[in-house]
Amino acid sequence: MSAAEGLLVEVVTPSARLFQGQARMVVARGVEGELGIMPGHVPLVTPLADGVARIHGAQTDTGVRDLRVNYAGGFLIVDGHGAKLLVEEGELRDPQV
Repeated sequence: MSAAEGLLVEVVTPSARLFQGQARMVVARGVEGELGIMPGHVPLVTPLADGVARIHGAQTDTGVRDLRVNYAGGFLIVDGHGAKLLVEEGELRDPQV
């Protein structure tokens, strides 16, 4: 997946970067409902409600897979470079393990 085809996704807590890489799509729960972000999405900043974010088609060291991130609080920032989930607490889960 080239940078032109994918979305750069970062998931960051105050103490660690949980994920950084290309993905097809990220879905997270904002305080006003669920948001699906794909490449080319309009820029936005929104507060996040506690929940589970889904990262679809994530490029990992072991191949392309779907990931989940349990998180509490934070913000979703979408800009011309990708999507960042800046969360107060988080745990990366690989549902395929």
